[in-house]
Amino acid sequence: MSDTSIIHALLASNAALMALVPTERIRIGTIPQGTVLPAILISTVSSNDRQRVADNNKPILITARTEVTVLAKNYQDQRKAIDLIGKAIRGGRRMVGGVLVASIRTDIVGPDMHDKPLDIYMQSRDFQVVYYGSRAPAPQ
Repeated sequence: MSDTSIIHALLASNAALMALVPTERIRIGTIPQGTVLPAILISTVSSNDRQRVADNNKPILITARTEVTVLAKNYQDQRKAIDLIGKAIRGGRRMVGGVLVASIRTDIVGPDMHDKPLDIYMQSRDFQVVYYGSRAPAPQ
């Protein structure tokens, strides 16, 4: 499981957010063209694993900066979704989808944006996700 999957699982389990943005409109990576809005996009901005050379077969602590972007047809839905996302993602050590999450910290909330030609309102909110995972195997 990755940082984006952890955030997706937490958002998809929040009833208040699901009332505004159904699970099928919370996407990792890309949002297909023609998706009904509001929708949410989850992306990894950066990540860093904390593995020592001797820890080859053990879970490692990974810190990732994860961006959650709202796309909406009006400013009110954009703001409501950003606020609900902040309430749905809370810190604290816990298991999420079988992965031990050490902590989730709020980071920045980005600017209000409006794409006039498409008439889409956008805003992002970042989180620092710290969890135990495994390092991707080195290319051979």
